[in-house]
Amino acid sequence: MYLKCGSLADAREVIDRVRIGDVVTWTRLLAAYARNGDCERAIQAYQEMLQAGVTPNKITIVTLLNACVEHSCLPNTAQIRSNVFEMGFLSDAVVATVLVSMHSRFGRMEDACDAFREIQRHDVVSWNAMLWVYAENDFREEAMLLFREMQLEGSLPSKVSFLAVFNAVAAAEDSLEARAMHGLFLRSGIEQDLALGNAIVDMYGKCGCLDGALDVFRSMPERDIISWTAMIAAFVQCGAMLGALDSFRLMQLQGIRPNKVTFLTVLNSGEIQVPLGEAGRIYGYVLESGLDLDTVLATALITMFGNCRDATNAKLVFDRVERRDVVLWTVIVAAYAQCGDFAKAMELFYAMQLEGFRPNKASLIIVVDSLGSLRALQEGRRIHERIMEEELDRDYVILGNALINMYLRCGDVASAWECFRRMPARDESSWNVMLAACSDDLRLVVTMVGEMQQQGLSPGKITLLALINSCVTAASTLPEARRVHARVVEAGLEREKSIANALVDMYSKCGNLEAASSVFFSSRLFELDDAVAWNALVLGHTQHGSWNEALGLFWAMQQQGVSPTEVSLVGVLASLSHAGMIQEGCRVFGSMEVDYGIGAAAEHRGCVVDLLSKVGWLEEAEEFMRSGCGSREDCVGWLTLLGACNLHGDVERGLRAAFRLLELDSINSAAHVILSNLFAPTQEEGADNIFVFKGKS
Repeated sequence: MYLKCGSLADAREVIDRVRIGDVVTWTRLLAAYARNGDCERAIQAYQEMLQAGVTPNKITIVTLLNACVEHSCLPNTAQIRSNVFEMGFLSDAVVATVLVSMHSRFGRMEDACDAFREIQRHDVVSWNAMLWVYAENDFREEAMLLFREMQLEGSLPSKVSFLAVFNAVAAAEDSLEARAMHGLFLRSGIEQDLALGNAIVDMYGKCGCLDGALDVFRSMPERDIISWTAMIAAFVQCGAMLGALDSFRLMQLQGIRPNKVTFLTVLNSGEIQVPLGEAGRIYGYVLESGLDLDTVLATALITMFGNCRDATNAKLVFDRVERRDVVLWTVIVAAYAQCGDFAKAMELFYAMQLEGFRPNKASLIIVVDSLGSLRALQEGRRIHERIMEEELDRDYVILGNALINMYLRCGDVASAWECFRRMPARDESSWNVMLAACSDDLRLVVTMVGEMQQQGLSPGKITLLALINSCVTAASTLPEARRVHARVVEAGLEREKSIANALVDMYSKCGNLEAASSVFFSSRLFELDDAVAWNALVLGHTQHGSWNEALGLFWAMQQQGVSPTEVSLVGVLASLSHAGMIQEGCRVFGSMEVDYGIGAAAEHRGCVVDLLSKVGWLEEAEEFMRSGCGSREDCVGWLTLLGACNLHGDVERGLRAAFRLLELDSINSAAHVILSNLFAPTQEEGADNIFVFKGKS
């Protein structure tokens, strides 16, 4: 009576006074404590029942274990397991299933697995319990294997089974497994309800199968906020931000209001940038929704505006939040840094500290990067000293890399080296930054790559590119180039596009056009719609006097469907000039904008002047230069014409070219050298006028 009325104290008093000791009464008392959320008293009652000599039955054990699972209350599991074993319940599916759930709740996966394996005859409930244990504890492979084992033992999966395995496949992000499990579900004959539909959309989305998610979503007769949020998440996961935004709008048109999870799904899009106009609308929706603008939601909004380079709205969101944390301060500092306002980022960084927030490693990385952009070396050193005092750079490579970058951008290479040497651990990025800093010293670069390998780091793409570029910068010899190539082959990256392009460029500049062509064709770069390697070959042949080969490559790249670039056209015009093909050169120059959509730059105009001058058409070359825009960029063309006038002895035209050149660049030393040579044989008075003109400028 007392138990039914909820008077546990009175019921307990009666038990103690009359010493009622049957298992039914004790079990009811345990259940009553459990219903009231008093798990500790339930465990205590169980202990007293045992002390009173009352043997618990299966219902008692299940009642107690369920109470512990529901209220996360840790019992004496060793004693309970001993009782279960003594009473022969260990192989009972019901008791063992509850034991599995309890062990899982307290993170005892091994005990949970042992309890499951003790069951002699599994039913679908026990299978499902273990499936969910695996799925919820991120044991993805185990969940999928257990699902298959369940079917092999003749148990048909239920709705709960599929929900668990869909969850596991989603966590594994395995697209093939997702389609296999969905197919199995369709063949099972189980009706797809709202919960299952949501789980399948979520699974496909997390596995990157946007088409599968869309098909299931469109087939669902009923959709709720979970369905729409899962579909939006699928678009975001697959990088289809416009699709996510369209679904976000359509959801609201259908009368479903977004919740906090929906907003966070749209906002937490990683590197995918939300269009600026849409960002403002999303912020408006958040305000209209009446949701509390807590630090989590505000952080996501500020991050979005930062990615959109909109510091103004980021600050508006920040100012609306009353209770801020260090993460919120960090993202607002980052937003201003992303917008290029590094001074404001620093101002907020110091304001954060005045508010009593200690900078974390993330905020320090942003600040160090900002100081590098500001070239604020002294302030950077002060921040570095503080980092060292608090030992924040220990075992944190990213912060060390940021400090190295800061010193290099400030021009303090010595401090960058010191910082690099002090790092207790380095990753490939650490080495790559320093390799780029000393790219003009091939011997040092090679030595560093060797040290890097000795420390257990294999050179990756960026490292090898730095090595190749160093070979080019240092104007290395062919044997050195071949040694660098051998390292690339050793790393197995010789067919990687950017590496192969760099090798072609390296060999072209070393003058080994045969090796450059060999890399070009063996890496099948000619099959790619990419002009980089073609340009390197064209320029390489041009620079080393193989003009006909350069022209052949220029036409071949177009036949392959690769559009020439500004660099390609400089190479071909130079080749046509050297070959004396004046008509073809003028035709290519005249068709640049029409055929290739490329405007003539100073280098192209200089090539045309050289082309005309080589055949003695100095008047046409001068007229061509006078038709230009008269900007400083025309210095190249006028200097070329001046050199041609010197070669052909055309003093008067050379004088005019020199005047125009010095009008644009009064301190052009090359002009004065050529003028000296031009007037040396004749000692023309006009030469003195040029130097007078220079003095007046």
